[in-house]
Amino acid sequence: MMPAWVERKDFSGLLLTIVVSALTFRALYMMHGDWKDLADAAYGVITGRPHWRAFQNRLLGPYLVLGINTVVPTYRQSLLVFTALGLLAQNALFYILLRSIYLSVRAAVLCVCFWSFMFLVLQDYWIYTWDMIDILIFTIISYIILFVDNKRLMIFLYPTAILNREIALFVPVICIFYEVYSIFYSRKYLTSINKREHILYCITYIIFIICGFIYIKLSRDYLFLESSFGGVDGGNQFIGNHVNLFHNLKEIFFVGFLSGSEAYVVTLWMVVIYLSIIFIETNNISIRLAILLFYMIVVNIIIFGLLNEARVYFPLISLAIFIYIAWQCERGQGRLDLSPGN
Repeated sequence: MMPAWVERKDFSGLLLTIVVSALTFRALYMMHGDWKDLADAAYGVITGRPHWRAFQNRLLGPYLVLGINTVVPTYRQSLLVFTALGLLAQNALFYILLRSIYLSVRAAVLCVCFWSFMFLVLQDYWIYTWDMIDILIFTIISYIILFVDNKRLMIFLYPTAILNREIALFVPVICIFYEVYSIFYSRKYLTSINKREHILYCITYIIFIICGFIYIKLSRDYLFLESSFGGVDGGNQFIGNHVNLFHNLKEIFFVGFLSGSEAYVVTLWMVVIYLSIIFIETNNISIRLAILLFYMIVVNIIIFGLLNEARVYFPLISLAIFIYIAWQCERGQGRLDLSPGN
């Protein structure tokens, strides 16, 4: 039986989504030259010679491309196939999820177009396999947080997500926030059995986090041989990643408007301020959890990333769109054109 939101117009909506995906991939292909450096970066994870130690635990994407390489002649061509399929999967998934919350076909296609536009705007020299998988994973997680009653479902994505990138550690953290909220803000409705259940889930999520850290540490220590740039990346041996906190704080508060990072700094400030206003005004735990996830990813970028490395913002695009839709629905803004008949 077809879901209630499916209409005949969804065929044209999905067709437009495929066209948008093809055009986005075409533009992306032209932006990155011959893709040799990108293929070498992915293959370096397999050989134990990635750009940096921090990349060594990001095994899922490079090995998926290697799997495609069994039927496609070269690893570079396999990366192109992987990226094209990833874009198609993201846009199709995004469209379906938007329609499942009764966004109109027209509005869903426009959101897909906006996502694709932002994806292209945020391109820089590098785009890695784990970036493409992150986009899909955090699109699903954003949807679960905001529009699914059972928030615990997102933990099923964790094993896949942790094989892709360490940002997956935020998934059980968000789950813990949800359980803690359920204990303290619903306590008058909870029995002792319910409380024990929430506590048990919290303990389980903590174990997931510990296992994630162990996997990250072991893969970086035992699979990493040397940096493809030369040397053993010894400066990052303990933490396993670059720490750019002071550099990024300087960009945000002092020199961002003079260093070429002004677009990212201004946009980041505006979005964070807007989400902070929503966080204060709403009593919806789903929206607050989604905003907390947004904050955690931003803090992770500020500590370990570079503000002008635009690809690090990819997971935030779907999350921000879903938060905006959920907020407009809560405010009753005509359900943001959510009527199935529009």
